[in-house]
Amino acid sequence: MHCLSCGYDLQNLDGNHCPECGRIFDPSDDRTFQSPASARLSLHPSVRLVILLFIGVSAIGLALIFFVSQMYWGP
Repeated sequence: MHCLSCGYDLQNLDGNHCPECGRIFDPSDDRTFQSPASARLSLHPSVRLVILLFIGVSAIGLALIFFVSQMYWGP
């Protein structure tokens, strides 16, 4: 069981709040935390943003290389 906000491992805690970010969770309500399987598959929003920016910049770079090469060397 992991925190929905920061991904902190919430197992074996004394309280019902995340020690990392303070988010409240209820161990009996699976809507208030991530299961271990979903925690492994999900990425932090900032990591998603970095990946999307990298893909976007790479796509723009490849498109520019293609168009510039077509301009100088023709079809």
